[in-house]
Order: sequence, then C-alpha cells, then structure tokens
Amino acid sequence: MQRAGDMEAMVVRRILPAEWTLYRNIRLRSLSADPGAFCTTVEEESSKNESHWIEKTRFDSISDSEALWLALRGDLAVGLAGIFLEDGAFHLCHVWVDPEFRGADAVKELVSAAVTWAKNLRPGTPVKLEVNPSQQAAVRLYLKLGFKWTGIEERMPCSTSQVVREMILSE
Repeated sequence: MQRAGDMEAMVVRRILPAEWTLYRNIRLRSLSADPGAFCTTVEEESSKNESHWIEKTRFDSISDSEALWLALRGDLAVGLAGIFLEDGAFHLCHVWVDPEFRGADAVKELVSAAVTWAKNLRPGTPVKLEVNPSQQAAVRLYLKLGFKWTGIEERMPCSTSQVVREMILSE
C-alpha cells in the first residue's frame, strides 16, 4: 500500500511557524509508536492546548538556541528531530522517523541538518544526546553517525526502571 507522498522526494528542513499541527501530529505519532524512547507519554502531550503547540513551533522556527527539523514526503511529515542549547552544549532530542520510512535515510538527514545548524551557529560547541540503551537500533545509528558514549548514565526522570546514557558527537 502506498502512502501519500511516497513518490515524492523526501525533504528535510527546519519547521515553519505555521506548521504547528504537523509538529503536534508527528510528535504524538512518535510517542504512540515508540513510548520507551521518550520521557513523556502520548496522553501527557495530547493534553497540551493548541497555544502550546503554536508557540513551540513558532519559537523553534526562528530561535538561535533551539530548532525543530522535519522530514517531509509531500505534505506528510515522516520524521522529526529537535536540538536545543543548554549548559554550553547542544542537545539532540525528539529524534524519530515513521517506521515505514526508516530505510530512506531520513534519520541521518534529520540529525545532519540539526548538527550542521548547531555547528554553524556556534562552532566548537559540543553536541550531545541521551538515549535509552534498550533502543538498540537508535544506539547503533548514533554510533554509526559518530556519537560516542560519555560514561554518564542516569534514570529517566519519568521512570524508575529505565535509564538513559549520554553520547557526544566526536569531532
């Protein structure tokens, strides 16, 4: 079965201010599909009002301290990645690609777009992420993209049984 946009080339770009519904929909899809990968739930996020999504999208489309990136096939959002500056490092977050599009290099392009933006904005600033080590496909991908373990591990704030491990992009 073909989905809308399958025949079109995938485009990765920074989110536009008016695309709050696109962001909300893909964020909720990511939480439904891979709940163990994120430290929030679809119920928690879906309870947020429209103004939250509008402001988040607007801010992340223009900020020089955080950004959201979309992978699009036509008008269908198939992937998402966020990045934000905190404590002297950029932190990659919300990385997710629809399972039907995972073989199309969308995640590599999303991570590359976010990292390139950060490095152009503030050269020399480290890029980090936290990953649940039980998400083995994500771990393999991040290692392949040049991230290395830092040795820092902590409990996920939303779970008493799961941990996240920090990775940093090696230069």
